Amino acid sequence: MFDQISAEVEAEKNGLENRYRTKATNAAFLVEAMENGSASGRASEIGELTKSILNCERRIAVLSQQHLRMKELRHSLDAIFDGKGSLEADVKFPRPARAGRG
Repeated sequence: MFDQISAEVEAEKNGLENRYRTKATNAAFLVEAMENGSASGRASEIGELTKSILNCERRIAVLSQQHLRMKELRHSLDAIFDGKGSLEADVKFPRPARAGRG
């Protein structure tokens, strides 16, 4: 299950990275065209591309964190359970702290 979730997160991240590169390229060409005077009146497009690029950056960062957390969780579970799904014999669980009497 963790592998499937991790793969889905990675696939979404890869798709966003591709769209990010496309939008960044389009924005660069549009800015260049505006500077050359051949795309006047398209400032709103730049605004939309900028907004989309920033959204992609934020989502990619979140997906990267999710992917990292899934890997950490998987590693932690692998450390606790052996390959057969049973607890490792040498795993020691900490005792809960007792509430002090005051």
